[in-house]
Amino acid sequence: MTKGFHKKPSKRIPAKRRYKIEKRVRDHNRKLRKEMKKKTTRNKRKDPGIPNSLPFKEQILNEIQEHKKIAEEIKQVQKMQMKKNRLAKLQETDEDKRKRDFETLLMNAEKRAADFENKTKVEEYLITEKDSPSNTKSFYKDVQKVIESSDIIIQVVDARDPLGTRCFEIEEIISKNYPDKKIILLMNKCDLVPKNNLIKWLQYLRNYFITVPFKACTQNQKQNLSTSKVNILYSSDELMKSSKCLGVDFLMKILNNYCHNKNVKTSITIGIVGFPNVGKSSVINSLKRTYVCNVGPTPGLTRSMQMVSLDKKIKLIDSPGIVFAKNSNNEH
Repeated sequence: MTKGFHKKPSKRIPAKRRYKIEKRVRDHNRKLRKEMKKKTTRNKRKDPGIPNSLPFKEQILNEIQEHKKIAEEIKQVQKMQMKKNRLAKLQETDEDKRKRDFETLLMNAEKRAADFENKTKVEEYLITEKDSPSNTKSFYKDVQKVIESSDIIIQVVDARDPLGTRCFEIEEIISKNYPDKKIILLMNKCDLVPKNNLIKWLQYLRNYFITVPFKACTQNQKQNLSTSKVNILYSSDELMKSSKCLGVDFLMKILNNYCHNKNVKTSITIGIVGFPNVGKSSVINSLKRTYVCNVGPTPGLTRSMQMVSLDKKIKLIDSPGIVFAKNSNNEH
């Protein structure tokens, strides 16, 4: 007796069950997508941190924490200042607004007057030089020679008074007559100011030029002057008080980047300029790691320009300190 043909089961299902299945599939796909997103973040390499074998590990960790704390404090102060400014703007009346507009006009007028004075100083002291003594004239000529023969101008300023030791006249001459030449501000004697002040000055000066914090070497030996690779902003108080030089690595990176970007195949010349007693010769000695320039507390030890070869690609030129006489408002 033959078996009867069994009827195939129908694939039709109630709509309720179909919607339920579709919903489960959507939920499942959503879950998979979430897990994939989490997985990408988990696979990132974790920071190994500072190894236990590193000497002075606790000191380095404390310095990092201190720097973070300083940055957080600065951030909080800025937030509070912004909040105060917003409240003051909301509370000010029409009369206050008119007063504020008048103050801005006054400030702009003062700025224009200061710019005009700087331009007249440039023409009076560094171009005409009619009323200057003969030795001062020779100094100006040497400084002009340094500017003309240099690819990069490093202006050394004293960290204790960066604006007072910054030569705006030289900057004006370079930007006006030699726009292709690069200016770097080098803040020397950073060990003599608090780190908070140093950070704020760096933030301010970097709005104008590349600014490098620096501490020249104060060792008495003639050769093999010691340097440290530690960043000045993260350096300990003991290191800042030591006779070692700080900031060389950062400066050399900037100079090497310039050589690389400009495809320099022979060599570049770097002129060191600035007011007397800011430490120009000490900076050159620290970079060379040998006493090649005379240094001392008495201003004006460098009487003429000197050429020093740092390596195959970099040459340094030391210049005498710039002093403005007679009608200059600044007395140095």
